[in-house]
Amino acid sequence: MTNPNMLKSFMDDYINTTVKEIGEVYAWDVINEIFSNSGQPKNMDHYPYNNSVFYEIGDPEDKTTSWACNAFKTAKNANPKIKMFYNDDMISSMAGKYERKSDETYNLMKFLVDNDCGIDGVGFESHVDINFADENFTSIKKDIQRYAAIGLEVMFTEIDVRCNRKVGGKCSWGDGEWPQDMLEKQAHVFQGLL
Repeated sequence: MTNPNMLKSFMDDYINTTVKEIGEVYAWDVINEIFSNSGQPKNMDHYPYNNSVFYEIGDPEDKTTSWACNAFKTAKNANPKIKMFYNDDMISSMAGKYERKSDETYNLMKFLVDNDCGIDGVGFESHVDINFADENFTSIKKDIQRYAAIGLEVMFTEIDVRCNRKVGGKCSWGDGEWPQDMLEKQAHVFQGLL
């Protein structure tokens, strides 16, 4: 059995030390990638989150003392000048395969804002390929707008537009150079995201 007070003390010490040692930066990812990509429970007690011992921090009946709120409050108190962000991959599109993950992330961010936990923004990692559908751009725009409506900034923290996703992540084309049509598709996706 884990000792929640020990975990909270460890988390607070780590965050305070880290925030003070990184000095003056624009933004910091306080929490990164806590949601399951698969949409399947990895731990039924904490679905749809990935497993973490830090879930033991706080009273489950009083989410304002939850580990996520605690992490953001601690970081913000350590340096109020730094913008504090949540960061995750595949949360920018409100449609398709990652819709549930996107909605769960938004719900947590709204909770953190509503409970004055010290969050300033959300980072979107976007790992897509050249066949990223145009309707996804509209979905991403709506997602950015819903975060803006609750007062959060949105940043694209990682963007890569790969060739087609194939088995094993490999693409095949002639001598290894991207043909012009693939470069144009890649440019279209980058332009759409921007």
